[in-house]
Order: sequence, then structure tokens, then C-alpha cells
Amino acid sequence: MPKRFLLSLTIACLLLPLATAYAQTTATIRGRVADPQDAIVVGATVVALNEATGIEQRTTTTSDGLYTIPALPAGPTTFAWKPLTSPREKARA
Repeated sequence: MPKRFLLSLTIACLLLPLATAYAQTTATIRGRVADPQDAIVVGATVVALNEATGIEQRTTTTSDGLYTIPALPAGPTTFAWKPLTSPREKARA
């Protein structure tokens, strides 16, 4: 798993609670999906599941391996991504 992706995901997850501190109830998360050799993964499905509400949001990576999930509700969230050719991987925020 690429270190840059994990670092970006970790930073985003650490900043997510700050959204509620400023009376915001949603946040946007952006990232890049890459394989262990740091090659971009095009067409990967990225899923964010809010554990408190059960709300699931999905998006697909672009031709640059980038994704954006807007209006993500505040709260504990599990992120998963599924590249086209490998098993599903998960990260919890």
C-alpha cells in the first residue's frame, strides 16, 4: 500500500473531527489510489461508510488515480477501495 496514500488518508481522517468543532457537519475527502509500486490505479471504487448512520458514499478514481468524496458526514468512518484486479482493502478512520 503506498505510503503517500496512507499519509494523505491519515491526515484527512485526523482533520475530519475538526469539521464538527467549527459547526460543520460534513467534510470532503480527497485522495489518490496507487499500487505498491506507486503506479496510479484507474477505475478503483472508493467507499466511505459512516458507522454511526450507515450512510455509504461511493466514487471511482479518475484517469489520474484521484478521487473526491464530498459531503461526508462527521463521525467514525470506514474507507474501502477495490482496484479492478486485486482484493478489497480497508482502512478505518
